[in-house]
Amino acid sequence: MTSIKIECGCGQRYAFDVEPVNGLMPHTVACPICGADGTGAANEVISQSVQPVAVAASPGGRLQLHEALAAPAVRVAEPPVHVAPTTTRTTHTRTVLLPGQTDPGQVAHEARAKIFWGDPPQEVIKFLMINNVPRQEAMEIIRELTHERIVQMRKNGLVKVFSGILMICVPIGGWFGGMAVISIKLFAFMIMLGLWGFYRLIKGMLMVVAPKSQHGDVSEQ
Repeated sequence: MTSIKIECGCGQRYAFDVEPVNGLMPHTVACPICGADGTGAANEVISQSVQPVAVAASPGGRLQLHEALAAPAVRVAEPPVHVAPTTTRTTHTRTVLLPGQTDPGQVAHEARAKIFWGDPPQEVIKFLMINNVPRQEAMEIIRELTHERIVQMRKNGLVKVFSGILMICVPIGGWFGGMAVISIKLFAFMIMLGLWGFYRLIKGMLMVVAPKSQHGDVSEQ
């Protein structure tokens, strides 16, 4: 096993142990903060740690030392052939989870719950970036989740609008039905129900027209 210590361009430092395969990383690694690919830097650390071992293991004394010193000219020419494919990142793949990181599926589920609970989008973006999601990808996820929250908020608002209209109709129907004469207490209850329906109607209209202005948990709206 080889201990790898990397300092990312964003200033974050992280370390891990790995068993090299043919003198290279067996998988890709990324910065846990900004998501930058650290595989190339890890390969350089491995190559630097392998060369001294090769010289020390040579049993031929001074003659072998000269041969080992000449060998890097060949070694230096080889890594670009193997390392070049790993430096191209077309998509964000988190094949290796660093200590403290969460499974990508669980991260997406928790991010959706936070948005639906009413957490600020910037806080949820920070949560995604801490769990090895690049900022651009995190912003796309937040945009989709925010749209999903708006759609659900408008559905809840329509339910409030229709239920509020029905509740408003109760005291109106009681008035024309003579309930004010038959039972004052029952008619008073109808009026209270109508007032509650009026509040639900106004609340529902705001949720439909301006869903972004509504805060808190969507399920409680």
